[in-house]
Amino acid sequence: MIRIAILDDSDKDRTFIGNIINKYFKHKEIRVEIHTFLKAEILLIELREKEYYDIFMLDIELPEQSGILVAKETRKYLPESFVIFISNYEEYALEGYKVSAFRYITKDMHRLEHLLKEALDCIVPIIEQKNEKEYLYIAGSSFGKILYRNIYYIVKDHKYIILYYRGGVIKERKTLQEVYQELDAEEFFYIDKGCIVNISHVCSCDRERVCLTGGTELHISRSKYEMVRQKVLTYWGKVK
Repeated sequence: MIRIAILDDSDKDRTFIGNIINKYFKHKEIRVEIHTFLKAEILLIELREKEYYDIFMLDIELPEQSGILVAKETRKYLPESFVIFISNYEEYALEGYKVSAFRYITKDMHRLEHLLKEALDCIVPIIEQKNEKEYLYIAGSSFGKILYRNIYYIVKDHKYIILYYRGGVIKERKTLQEVYQELDAEEFFYIDKGCIVNISHVCSCDRERVCLTGGTELHISRSKYEMVRQKVLTYWGKVK
């Protein structure tokens, strides 16, 4: 998931920018969480409390303090984050780049969507690569890494687990709960006491089964159905 903070004292502009971002990420089918801020101080409090954002979209002319000062603060707490200034005032562009802003975009509402898309097209692949998680497996004399997004599902097989992924199958001497704890990611969840699935590969489900990418069907335990239903519908609401 990519987290974005928008700071702008104009309700209209915050909404407009937020709509552009939502449209972009829905088209890309990438999960995004957008937080909007009217006042710089609220955003700064969150940063001091260790809140994390991948991208900051900041107005410069603010009632209490400038977006430039806010950007300087973000550099203290999140030096690897990306800052995009969106402002009506071109004369601040040089100041913006002094705080390592990724882009300085003027509030030309006719071109704003195009310019933001260009910026996000550059930023998002970098963030995704940085955030990409891998599962380390050790199966007998072989070992390796599998990207989380390539894992379909994992089942229990006596004292072993069998992991199905894009590229094959591996068998490890490990409990299913140990694997679940190692994955430690919200996209993986139990549909039965002996099966964990990756929600990003769920195509459909009913009270008896989950259908995954490629046509695999897995049994859902009766006690898990409502939880599975809620998780899948919530996830689809975020990515579509």
